[in-house]
Amino acid sequence: MGRCSDARDRLLATAAQLVHERGYTAVSVADICKEAGLKKGSFYHFFRSKHALILATLDRFAELHEANMEKAMGSGISAREQLLSMATGLVRGFRMAQQTRGSMHGCPLGNITQEMAHRDEELRAKLADIFTRWQRGLARMLERARGRQELAVRDPHRAAEAIIAYLQGGILLTKATDDPEVLLRLGHGIVALAEADLPMLEVSEVPEDLGGSCQIAQALP
Repeated sequence: MGRCSDARDRLLATAAQLVHERGYTAVSVADICKEAGLKKGSFYHFFRSKHALILATLDRFAELHEANMEKAMGSGISAREQLLSMATGLVRGFRMAQQTRGSMHGCPLGNITQEMAHRDEELRAKLADIFTRWQRGLARMLERARGRQELAVRDPHRAAEAIIAYLQGGILLTKATDDPEVLLRLGHGIVALAEADLPMLEVSEVPEDLGGSCQIAQALP
């Protein structure tokens, strides 16, 4: 039983690493089996397809992320430090990736969202659910911080959504520039967003598309 469990874990870990480094479409079942040191028979014993395996790796990622959030909330560390550690933790990870792999590969969730969300509805729904769970967990932490008067949080759910969007944009810029310091420069913005007033923007507030964003969006594939 232990050996079977080990084989499944190896497939999950290997698939997560390869897809993170190369992308979903560039990785095959053969690639995963070769890197994991397993035969295809072992692969299909656990997963009916690469698609099923990647869905399982996303579930594993979400579980680990939620466990880490719960651990941080119970650690006694202040809410402000927890928020700042989101940036510093990423920077440490990206610096290590530069040293060990020669480059950074960004956020696993962000990468696969950009590559596959418009191509695969099941993957898109899974990713949306993970981001929603992340937002709920973060909102819970912010709500507790507000109750303890650690942070002047106005709307925990809106702030959590803004922080996740801010982090994802920061990670993308970090990946594009190959510069982890981006997140250190942006780090205190996480706390600022937690306490910001974030009213919903109405499209009618801006009379025309001054930045040309609509034309850019229409030109994208």
